[in-house]
Amino acid sequence: MMSESWDYIYSGLLRFSERLAQFLRHISCVNTFMNYARSLLVYALPYGRNMDEIPQKHHLTQVENEQVEVKKPKFTPFADLSEDQLMSIFGEGPPFRFELCNVFLTYDKIPRDLKLFGTIQAAVDHFSPDPLLQNVSFNVFNREFSNPIHVSTGGFHHQYDLCYCSLPVSSTSVVQIAAKLYVTTDKVDDMEIFPEDYDNKPAARLIEVDDSVKLEHEALMAMFAEYENEYYENLEELGCNLEATCTLQTTGDKEYFNNEAFEVCDAHALINIPEKPNGGSGKNITTGKDGSIELCYVALKYAVDADLEIEFEPTSSGTKVSGRVRAYYGKGYDYDPPAYDYYVMLFKTEGPNFFKRGKLNLMRSALAVPAKFSLIIEAELYDYTTAGQILSGTYEFPVPRDGGSFTGSIKNKDCSLNLKVNWKLPFEKLKISPSSNSSGSRLTERRKIGTHSTSTMVDPDERNRWSLQEEIAKVFNTSLERTFNPRKAVSCSISTCTKEDGGDYLCSSVMHIWPEIKESHKYKGPKHAGVVLKDMIMGSDYRDMMERCVVCGPGFVKFKLCTKWIAKSIHKMLTDGIDSWAPKVSVKKSVVYFLSQNITEEMHMGHFRSTLIGEALARMLEYSGVVVLRKRIHDEDHLDIEGKSSYDLYISETLDLLRGKGLTIVSEGDGAVFIEGRKLPLVYLTTLRHALDVEKADSIVHVTDVGKRDYIEMCITAAKRVGLITDDHSKYPLSHVGFGHVQGDDFERFQTFNTKVVSLVNLLDEAKSRCKVLLAGQAGMADEWTTEDLEYAAEALGYGAVKYADLKNNRLTDYTFSFDQMLNEKENTAVYLHYTHHQVCSIIRSSSKDIKELTVEELILMSDDERELGLHFLRFTEVLGEACTILAPHILCEYVYELCEKFNGLHSSVWQVVGSNENTGKLLLCEASEVVMRKCFDLLGIAPICKI
Repeated sequence: MMSESWDYIYSGLLRFSERLAQFLRHISCVNTFMNYARSLLVYALPYGRNMDEIPQKHHLTQVENEQVEVKKPKFTPFADLSEDQLMSIFGEGPPFRFELCNVFLTYDKIPRDLKLFGTIQAAVDHFSPDPLLQNVSFNVFNREFSNPIHVSTGGFHHQYDLCYCSLPVSSTSVVQIAAKLYVTTDKVDDMEIFPEDYDNKPAARLIEVDDSVKLEHEALMAMFAEYENEYYENLEELGCNLEATCTLQTTGDKEYFNNEAFEVCDAHALINIPEKPNGGSGKNITTGKDGSIELCYVALKYAVDADLEIEFEPTSSGTKVSGRVRAYYGKGYDYDPPAYDYYVMLFKTEGPNFFKRGKLNLMRSALAVPAKFSLIIEAELYDYTTAGQILSGTYEFPVPRDGGSFTGSIKNKDCSLNLKVNWKLPFEKLKISPSSNSSGSRLTERRKIGTHSTSTMVDPDERNRWSLQEEIAKVFNTSLERTFNPRKAVSCSISTCTKEDGGDYLCSSVMHIWPEIKESHKYKGPKHAGVVLKDMIMGSDYRDMMERCVVCGPGFVKFKLCTKWIAKSIHKMLTDGIDSWAPKVSVKKSVVYFLSQNITEEMHMGHFRSTLIGEALARMLEYSGVVVLRKRIHDEDHLDIEGKSSYDLYISETLDLLRGKGLTIVSEGDGAVFIEGRKLPLVYLTTLRHALDVEKADSIVHVTDVGKRDYIEMCITAAKRVGLITDDHSKYPLSHVGFGHVQGDDFERFQTFNTKVVSLVNLLDEAKSRCKVLLAGQAGMADEWTTEDLEYAAEALGYGAVKYADLKNNRLTDYTFSFDQMLNEKENTAVYLHYTHHQVCSIIRSSSKDIKELTVEELILMSDDERELGLHFLRFTEVLGEACTILAPHILCEYVYELCEKFNGLHSSVWQVVGSNENTGKLLLCEASEVVMRKCFDLLGIAPICKI
């Protein structure tokens, strides 16, 4: 009992010392803090420890007989290069990197047992005309309610569990930090009790620790009071908080108690990059309702990425070790004081652990290092049993100009740390190939897109239109309003659960409005409020929609949709048609501009990608009720509109408009205008004028390579100056759909205008030829193919394989063109999707039943896997809506690939339909699979093959 008590109080006092450091740091009392921290550690260590053995937290100490191995680099570091040389190496992009080093949390209200959950996200506040790049954020911290972090009871927490985040920025950039963090006392999960059950909860049991611990605590507080009387009130408050560590609380298995949730922070912070020529550090403190968050960050100029590995090598086994390993920048990097606030924690033991030989599990294994400085690894390790320091020292890695891997070590007679750094230089060629989990699009028919190809789709009948997302929102918006009657309208916050969570969706709205509803004093905690909301839902007309509804975490409502309700919704789609699942979008009319080659130029991969991506987006928008006009731009010099005379008239009017606003025209022949010192081809501004004034479109989409993004940004700037559009980012009608390059197996970019010409016609013919051999060589199929059928199937499969290999990737990335990959029938390829579709069609054809006569009662989802497939169908609308919003076809590709994976998981020897009376529901599942797959194929421009 005594040993466990000391371990507990030891870790608590160490955390308390950090809290005290935070407090004194805010009142500029660093020297006083050093005395406090040193004295604090005297009481934290077991009896008999010598003051000289106490680790100095911020000053390196050299242990006797310790050897710190230093290797002189055999290369020329970046530090020897001039600014011009560095700029030529690192390019003309943003010169700085923003990196978050440390996060400190402070709580104003301190319960006895805390669990932290929530998110911290970072993004650069920079408008992009590409919707796929707008609001791109990185999760720096993400802990769900089911996986919280236990934090100290001292009102202060140093958060180490941060994901690596490195944002390219300029000196004028603004970084947005969105933090939504809560601490809660809750220990109970999945509560299904009713509100009145709270009154019958058993009392908590309190277990006091050994009396000697209390005596040490009293002596510690007396020592603090003696040091600084002027801070006595603050220290007394902190001491009360520390007193909570002297009492342990345990609960029974069925204990339901009042819980509380505190909002540490729910706000956005805007951070300006430090105005220092070589980068530097900075802090931002954001205050929440019940606490605050302090962010420590650095701005690195000309950063080089480094991957770290650290291996622990003890001389003896069984050593109980505590300590840490940190990283920082050397050679006079401009840190704000105190510098240690910006050191990155690589490894830290919360308590004493037995170390074995092997690699350490680092908190962060990737870092960015400013090229003109160096990376320093600092280690301090202690033998917990003897309180002796077993390792202390640093090792410095200059940043090499040639990249590669470098090693070093920090050694002592008792143990050593072997260090390895793998440098990734900015000019190393990025080789991107299709990832195994990036889903693809489907076969498309060979379709010629005319100059004025226009098609519309009538909006689905609103009486038949259906969306799972809207159905769920209706349930919770209505129930929140009826239950809590908030002062402001509540928009429910719903997220998808994983299969392991035991639910389908999670509503976090109670936590968001808890600061308001707690003022009513009707609820004993956010969990209590969540139970009341759950009870309202399960007692309403919506109860048939929910199979299970529970309150979990501090007040989240987790629910599982009723299997019968899922089956009923699928049958409704089969009755009303797949068009009833079309999403709602805000756009009414859109003009989509494709790249087109000149008459004398052969079509190259840029034109091909523009056509594939643009056509897929046009089809998705049309299905969603948007009027879509397809138009072509001939490589920056001509727009296809009504005849040459009309085009010349629009150019002339555009020139007059620009001159009237005082903008400089390059020359009449060049057809360009100067915008902020750069030339903008007039065709971009002319297309915008034509789409807005003549076509009356509220959305204009340019599908070009990523290198043309600057033109679109310049076009937006020019349009604002001449009054075509407003300054409101959210109302910009012009979007850029950028795409990367296509590479060969040698990672060289495909070209069409030099000696290494790659003919698209030859590529498509080669794909068709290979597929013809593949189809004709199938066992037992050679005699069943007619010449016409084989030609059609080979063309559809071959052309579709090429298209799918393109569309399945995030359009912003480069990808490698490989016939072997795109024709693999067992991976994420068009061939795999076709085989799945063929299996579905074969099952339906083999059945003697008329699907149209089957009733909803016959659609029964017998297993969890069948239910999972059914729920995947219902998510079609929200997935397609997201793809239309950010103009990303690969999202729909991922959906149809997952659909095929789920179906193939069911279609086995155990899952048979033909001849089975009890498997009529499976036949309806096959019909739903075929309907949804065909619609996905159609939206992606893929011609399905029923015979393969």
